[in-house]
This record gives sequence, structure tokens and C-alpha cells, in this order.
Amino acid sequence: MNDVVLTYAQCTDDSVYRPFTRGLNLPAGPASTDPIEYRLHRDVLIDPTEPAPGAMVAASFDVDGSERQRSIVEAIVANVEGASAEEQAGLIAAHFHLSLDGSRVLNFAEWTDDEAHIEFLGGELSRRSLEIANEMPGVRPLGFRRYHLYRSLAV
Repeated sequence: MNDVVLTYAQCTDDSVYRPFTRGLNLPAGPASTDPIEYRLHRDVLIDPTEPAPGAMVAASFDVDGSERQRSIVEAIVANVEGASAEEQAGLIAAHFHLSLDGSRVLNFAEWTDDEAHIEFLGGELSRRSLEIANEMPGVRPLGFRRYHLYRSLAV
């Protein structure tokens, strides 16, 4: 099993962001990537009273421009918000980010645990969300990866 680290940093502006990314000292190689700059676009809070998430899922989409970014986010948000409580079971929140260059959307979703996310993957809400993404012109789902919180800090 390969370990993958996701560093999710929220910075106030470029004067903080640029020095932070330069200071990461990530190893070079075929698996390394340059950081992609995103801005938070929209949050969906299902159960903000839930304690720290047991699983975090980063799902991403390749899109054709800023109009498609907003379109896919609004369509998926409507799908999630219109779902029954049973379909939303285990979902704490979803945070939709738009890349500054208009080429990507990142949905960073918080789940109570791995099992809740796995159950979601086999359910109607997941099926409808994937159908929305697959049928929208200019949007290509890139998949997802599940993570577990190792450390968090707030400054």
C-alpha cells in the first residue's frame, strides 16, 4: 500500500501562500505535483455538530472553464441538499473549491467514517451525482481519494 499525503492549507493571500508552498520541501519525482491554487466557492453543511471527521474524501473534476466550474458545483449541491436524510447519512459537510485557472473543481467532503462513505458509494445520491457529472458537457470526473486526518493546526 502506498501512503499518500494531502496537504490542505488555507492561506489569507499570496504573500502567505507562496512562502508556505516553497517551504514544503516535497520530494521531486514522477508522483510529485505542483500545488494547484483553489478558492473556496461553496460549503454544504449537513451535520456541523458532528465531531472531527473520521474520513475525508477529495473528489475532483476537470472542467472547461469557470462557467462549467460553477455549473457542476451548483448541480451537485442541489442534488445533495435535495437528498433525504437517509441518503446523506454519515456526510458531515462538503466544501467545493474552484481552481483559479478555471480547469478544476475539488470537493473536499467530511464523513463520519470510512463505512459511511463506502455506503454512500453504493447509494442513489452517489449514483445521481456521478450521472450529473458524466452528462454535463465540459465536465470530466477525475475520481476520488479517501484520507484520514493525521494532524491539524490552526494559527
